[in-house]
Amino acid sequence: MSESFIQEKEIDFNKLWEALIRRKRIIIFSTSLILFSSLIYSSFKRIINPVYSGSFVFLVNDPLESSSTSKNQNLKIREGLEGLGNFGSFLDKQTSQDIPTLIDFLTSPSFLRPFAEKYNLDTSKLIKNLTLNQKYIGFKQTFKQTSKGSIIVKYDSNSPEKVLDVLENLKEYYLGIALKEKNKKLTDAINFLNSQEPIYEQQAIIFQNELKDFRVKNDSVDPITESLDLRRRLTDLEMKIAKLNVQASEFSNYKKKIERGELSVVDFQQVIPRGDSVSGLGLTDSDSGFFKESLILEDELSAARLTYLPNSKRIINLENKLKLLKPEIQKKQLETIDMSIGLNKLKLSVLNEQREILNNKIINKGNLIDPYTYITEKLETARFAQLDLKTTREKKLLEKKQIKNTWRILQDPTVKPYPTEPSFLRNILFSLLAGLSIGSILALIRDNMDNVFHSYEELKDSKFPILGKIPFVNIFDNFTTPENISNWYLKNNISSVEVVDDDQSYYLDEFRNLFTSLKFLGSEKPLRVISLTSTESKEGKSSISLMLSKTLSEVGQNILLIDCDLRQPHLHEKLNLKNVKGLTDILTEKDGLKNWQKYTQEISNHVSWKLISSGTIPPDPTRILSSRKMHDFVKILKEDNNFDLIIFDTPSVGRLADASLIGSITDGLIFVVALEKVDKKLFYESTNKLTNLGNKILGLVTNEIQKPMIQKSKEMNNYKEVGRGNITNNQKELNEEKQNENLGILKKYWKYFLRWIDE
Repeated sequence: MSESFIQEKEIDFNKLWEALIRRKRIIIFSTSLILFSSLIYSSFKRIINPVYSGSFVFLVNDPLESSSTSKNQNLKIREGLEGLGNFGSFLDKQTSQDIPTLIDFLTSPSFLRPFAEKYNLDTSKLIKNLTLNQKYIGFKQTFKQTSKGSIIVKYDSNSPEKVLDVLENLKEYYLGIALKEKNKKLTDAINFLNSQEPIYEQQAIIFQNELKDFRVKNDSVDPITESLDLRRRLTDLEMKIAKLNVQASEFSNYKKKIERGELSVVDFQQVIPRGDSVSGLGLTDSDSGFFKESLILEDELSAARLTYLPNSKRIINLENKLKLLKPEIQKKQLETIDMSIGLNKLKLSVLNEQREILNNKIINKGNLIDPYTYITEKLETARFAQLDLKTTREKKLLEKKQIKNTWRILQDPTVKPYPTEPSFLRNILFSLLAGLSIGSILALIRDNMDNVFHSYEELKDSKFPILGKIPFVNIFDNFTTPENISNWYLKNNISSVEVVDDDQSYYLDEFRNLFTSLKFLGSEKPLRVISLTSTESKEGKSSISLMLSKTLSEVGQNILLIDCDLRQPHLHEKLNLKNVKGLTDILTEKDGLKNWQKYTQEISNHVSWKLISSGTIPPDPTRILSSRKMHDFVKILKEDNNFDLIIFDTPSVGRLADASLIGSITDGLIFVVALEKVDKKLFYESTNKLTNLGNKILGLVTNEIQKPMIQKSKEMNNYKEVGRGNITNNQKELNEEKQNENLGILKKYWKYFLRWIDE
């Protein structure tokens, strides 16, 4: 697969599906193998050890019980009484059926052991072959629903007669146990109620005595009622006090008006009538007569003013009399209002004392409410329990007299006429599901583990053309590293036909093809400066740089090879040259760019091929390669006509930026891909990284640094058969026999199997 189908915890279902389709043979093989094994096993078990199954259904909760009891009037009355109590609900909870727990009980060894001993059965085998479940009633709203009161009993055995016999006996055993248990529960319930009756009777007597002692001690029959009565009295008293406070305020205002002479006799008599017991203010007879005479004088004066002139003697006499009486009137008014104010204060004092007394009584009664309530509630509970106990006991006695088995058989025991185990349909479905699941898992594991490119065909999915396919030939069996291959290549001359065999010729032809691909790439605009890189180290990138340079020089091209690996340079070692000065010196010395030709080194036996080594290893290679001088140097190389092609051998992409820095300023970049080695995900990450940084990838060169798979060797042999005619059939047979001997029989067939799986 081109990229992993799991990236940053997100599943790419398209990639997942592509991986399953790509490895479909693993799924087919796994599913077929598991399905075939399942069929063989099922057939064998069906013949040797068939299993017959039978069942019956019984009902543990009688749906007609409530309707039948409603016909009995006496029982209906008792049920109504029972609803008032606690004993009935408690005992009914004990007898209600919890189906899952009931099934556990009915299949337990302690329950089935007496049955097994009676019919000479093995208890453990009986439990193993016996299954109890709630009966399914169909598909409604949910995936499956069960009947809450129906239980289906299944039993399996290798004999249908034995199955039917066991089920018939189990049916009678279950019904008998159910009736026996119900009778026992009713007896236990009645005995329990009888034992509780004297206890609750004694409790009621105790609580009754506590209530009696409480009333005598606190001189209170019902603190709650008494407290409410005191609060009503307190409310009335508060209203009287409020009214007197209002009157006190009014008296104070009247007194101020009298002192200012603003209150006339008429007004005074209107606000303070004679003998007002409600307000607390009243006039004596003498005061009343005095004020009456004053009123007569005022009336005479008013009548005289209507008849006489203002300065008449009559009016002046009357006015003088009133002036003489006014101080006395004011004095009488003040005496009366002061007396009324004093009387009001006296009444307020008396009412406040009464309020204080009522408050204390209310507090005392309130303190008695909680203990009184506690005692009365305990007494009511005890009496209620006594009534409930008697009602429940009567009901249980009636039930015991009319006892019947609520368990009913809904379906009599039946046995299927054909074996049910093993089930072909179930096993086939399970095998298909298991085979598809296991096959899919194995396919994904295989696809995920097989994360390298096996052939150049797998790289066709990428967006880059294949420029060359460097093969692995048999002569490389004696070479352990790509460096050994490059050393062998450098020592041979492709024009010297006698020194190369057919494998070598096949290998050299691929470099000629690579040269041809480069010529086509430069058809419109000639390539002057290119760079080579790879995903990781040890992919043979530097070796291909050397061998490509040698191939181009031997066909008449002037080639300049530049070692841009400023961290671990090694091209000079392969060419037996020194690395005194090189690329870093060109970029760092003052006149390095002008005199860059003096840093080139000639390669022995190759006049048209020169090398610029890396030079002094700098502390910061990335800074040097990204400098302005590096751009100027590449520009100078493009304008120089002494070389037909300049090749920069750059480090692998990996985590370094060196390759992208060089590739962005050259005419293009060739990407070397080592088959059977480089991780696909890393390859795509590297190429995406380069293109995102502005690098132009001209194409890919595949490099087989390991012996390929069998089918690839066959492709190479087919090529050799076309390119040469001097290998006889006997030689091919000898080679094949030798190869088979080296691989071994198992290894050979294993490779064939892997080849078939991966196709």
